[in-house]
Amino acid sequence: MNLPPNYNFSHSSQSFNQKETNDLQEETIACFHTKNMAEFHTGRLSTFVFPQSWEEICYSNTPYIYCRLYAWNNNGEIWIQKHHLECDGGDNNTYPSEIFGDSAHGVVYFYPNFSFEKIMQEARRIARENLPYFPLHLQYYDLHFEQDQQRHLKAVYTFITILGDQPTPNSSLKKELNFGRFISPENFLEFEDDFSISFTCKTYWLDLMEKNIINSTLLNKGRNKSEFEVSDSKIGLFIGRFQPFHLGHLKMIQFALTQVDFLKIGIGSSQYQDTIQNPFSYLERFQMIIESLEENGISTHQYKIYPIPDMHNADLWVKMVVKTVGKFHIFFSNSEWTRQLFQKQGYQLGILQIFEFRKFNGSIIRKRIQQKEPIDSLVPVAVVRFIKRWKKGIESPFGQII
Repeated sequence: MNLPPNYNFSHSSQSFNQKETNDLQEETIACFHTKNMAEFHTGRLSTFVFPQSWEEICYSNTPYIYCRLYAWNNNGEIWIQKHHLECDGGDNNTYPSEIFGDSAHGVVYFYPNFSFEKIMQEARRIARENLPYFPLHLQYYDLHFEQDQQRHLKAVYTFITILGDQPTPNSSLKKELNFGRFISPENFLEFEDDFSISFTCKTYWLDLMEKNIINSTLLNKGRNKSEFEVSDSKIGLFIGRFQPFHLGHLKMIQFALTQVDFLKIGIGSSQYQDTIQNPFSYLERFQMIIESLEENGISTHQYKIYPIPDMHNADLWVKMVVKTVGKFHIFFSNSEWTRQLFQKQGYQLGILQIFEFRKFNGSIIRKRIQQKEPIDSLVPVAVVRFIKRWKKGIESPFGQII
């Protein structure tokens, strides 16, 4: 169904009133510039996402980040949320005043050190505030760009989830207000004969049905593989940028090798070098890893290293990775973005390894190098030696470091 441009697509069964507008103005929303659209697929959001108020977004037409959720219960019934449409003019009898769409949606608020994990956090908030029941598990589905009814560009992260039995706050109120309804996939198309459904959301619901995702156990399988013990599979994959290789990376590799017999290591952003964000070349990072692992008693017979360039298209990037490294059973990463990408493709996830991220962080280490501060406690001894060799007679993007 095509709506006239003067319709306002609200986020609830009630109109987008002044109180809701004020609430948005009091919060800072995660925004971006159009020139950075391709960077979303790298997952490195903190380098270009910035905060703005809703008032600033409306005034300057700034693109912002948004979440949509598609949810169903254990019986396979989908939850479709009702939205209110406001028209500032025209023939109100031509278009419906209400329309059904996704299960829940909302803007993403900005946080310092913004990351995909923050978007997941916001998706859980949106679920808590809009769904009738708490989700059992939230899984990334896709990323795309669209315009809202005011023609503001937004980056939309789509998540899918199975709903549990525990009601969310105000669940009874949602039902009283006829906030939405459960409906079986079989009745979905018949339902449209009586009620209007957003074209974009209808496309997603049909896609989920055609791929049999709603009736499959994909989400439960993903949850079991990522949150419980890994199986006795033999080959693992670990991907990082290693700018530079630090003790957090070393700990991850050491752990992975207790779970698998052979580990494939991918050096991400392999095509970049000689910049502040990516000072070391692929070969330099390769050398750092080799020397660090050898120094810690890890034989070259236990692993193999591969170049993994950025593609700025998440789905194609995963396919390229699989084609490059070949067969593997378990994917290891502490990046929730890359974990979700590989889980979406059905790969088993290794157990999350918790280490001091604020300490073992490439950005922080690069900053310490730039400011000529010691990094001995943050990187393997082999990396300290390598950087000293690297600096002898060589001018890096940092200038004189050591």
